[in-house]
Amino acid sequence: MDYLRKYFCFIIIAIVYYLLPTFCIVDTGSGMFVLFLILPAFTFFTAVFFTLIKGFKWYYSFIVAALWLPNIIILNGSAAIYAIIFFVLSLVGQLVAFAMSKILLRR
Repeated sequence: MDYLRKYFCFIIIAIVYYLLPTFCIVDTGSGMFVLFLILPAFTFFTAVFFTLIKGFKWYYSFIVAALWLPNIIILNGSAAIYAIIFFVLSLVGQLVAFAMSKILLRR
């Protein structure tokens, strides 16, 4: 059980990355909505949440990007750019949360 608690964020990200596109994309419009809005926002906010709970971890963004890589096989080769986008978004989310925690702890 401790193992699940330790990797909870990664498990949730993996579930969302693989199940959301599979079940929510029914046409081009919903696909664009999920890939351009839902998944990036989810990636950003989970990075903020993870950093506020566990602190800044340099490897988190790499794992988030690596979790997307199997979708290149599932979706198509053009999905590879999203690994880079999710890496950047999770890194920015971590930096925002790190700055927020430093500002809040200073007061």
